[in-house]
Amino acid sequence: MISAPSFWPVPAKDEAWQGFLQTCGERTRLTADLPAPDSGKLKSVTGLAFEKRGVLALLGPTPPEAVLDEIILLLPLLTSAFSLEKSAAPPSETIHAAASLAEPNRPDVDLRADLQKEIAARVAAEDALTGAKDQLAQAHLDLANAQEQLAAANATKDDFLAAISHELRTPLNPMLLIASEASENPKLAAAVRRDFATIAKNAEIEGRLIDDLTDITRITRGKMSLDKRSVELRPVLRDALATVRARLDTKKIDFRTKLDAEPHPLFGDSARLQQVFWNVLKSAVKFTPSGGEIRIESQVDYPSRQIVVTVSHTGTGMTPSEVARAFDSVSPPPNSGSASPHSVVGLGVGVAISRLLVELHEGRIEVASNGPGQGATFTVRLPLAASSSVGTTPACPASLRPVESPPKVAEHDVHARVLLVEDHQATSIVLARLLKRRGFAVVVAASVAQAVKAAEAHKFDLVVSDIGLPDGDGYSLMTTLRERYQLPGIAVTGYGMQGDIERSEAAGFIAHVTKPVSVRALEAALDLVLPMVGKK
Repeated sequence: MISAPSFWPVPAKDEAWQGFLQTCGERTRLTADLPAPDSGKLKSVTGLAFEKRGVLALLGPTPPEAVLDEIILLLPLLTSAFSLEKSAAPPSETIHAAASLAEPNRPDVDLRADLQKEIAARVAAEDALTGAKDQLAQAHLDLANAQEQLAAANATKDDFLAAISHELRTPLNPMLLIASEASENPKLAAAVRRDFATIAKNAEIEGRLIDDLTDITRITRGKMSLDKRSVELRPVLRDALATVRARLDTKKIDFRTKLDAEPHPLFGDSARLQQVFWNVLKSAVKFTPSGGEIRIESQVDYPSRQIVVTVSHTGTGMTPSEVARAFDSVSPPPNSGSASPHSVVGLGVGVAISRLLVELHEGRIEVASNGPGQGATFTVRLPLAASSSVGTTPACPASLRPVESPPKVAEHDVHARVLLVEDHQATSIVLARLLKRRGFAVVVAASVAQAVKAAEAHKFDLVVSDIGLPDGDGYSLMTTLRERYQLPGIAVTGYGMQGDIERSEAAGFIAHVTKPVSVRALEAALDLVLPMVGKK
């Protein structure tokens, strides 16, 4: 607000500037185009609020976020430096006194004393300014060290999540294998099959919750890959609904749908979109009381070429502050002072992941309260496939058409010999039993050394191996078996990060199945590999 190089004079009553300063003081950070009276044009100004509603105005293009964050941290030192620099400038009285040295009517003693005071003041100011510069340099160094520590802490957190997710998946694996097979066994009574189906479904849900932990790391580090294809939304919604159907029935929730009459394709990852709506529906069921209602509706917004899906539920509404933090991945503390259940438990990690996944699809997700005691509404906006014509169903390109699953190879046609490498005893027993029931001859190894020894002593057609083994890993084992015996392989493991899948492919595994594994997932992997065994 002063006249100086790189600044321009601003009238004290200029409304644009006054409004900008007031708003910035309330928001901490603000960027706007403001008038420059000397040129008659607008210039970009970024304001950073400081103590006592002071504002630091940065002129020119908006700096990157990292630079702004550093400036905010350094504002106390910058303020100190500017104050010292101002005090170092000679006041007008001193300049006038220095300029009148030649005046004959002033005693030399007085002039000399004034000059000594001026010199002393300048030296003191320079010393103070040097100290401030040193503090500024130290602050930069401290900030760099803090950033390094933060990066190291993030890496440690990611490693911890990967390790803990593996440990959580392992005991779920035999549970899901046994329950999923028994739920489809026609020799068992219908009631028993339903019980096993319930166990299998909940084991799968636990697996999905573990996936949520690792998905946040994948997305935030930019390592989430999407398998985008032409996708019809209705099957995605139907599959998501199937995952919460049991809970709907238990709570006797009235579920209603009103979907747009015309099918409209999206270009997206069907599995990830199903995950989005599963998390949203799960949250809706969670906060809907028994006997309540959930509605899901879809329509096409033709001007924006988007499909709009709303999921609304009755029950507890949300306060404005709860709406603002609805998609935060960390729940607020239970003593936050609000009586709403949302503030106690939050909407969960799954809803936060849904937002990230929707944004990866170039869409948007929002939540709004329907009013006190009237529930809330999620709104998901997803863009239509770019090549589609609104109102028609385009033919799917040949490259995107679903490939038919390879036919199962009958037991009497193959009798494949399988080397099963698994160090978790319960999983090993269950997998071996399931493979034998399907006509395979199975040899079990619990380590890399045992697997290599078995491969030297027997002839195998296929290897099914875990990745984490007590004396090595499945990647190096697969590489060895492929090079020596040209064996195809299936990885059955608790390591499910994108990097783990890529390493599996590089090692020679044809399929990578992440624990907990259902019988259907195991059979799908076998169907993929068995044709290679037949040709071999």
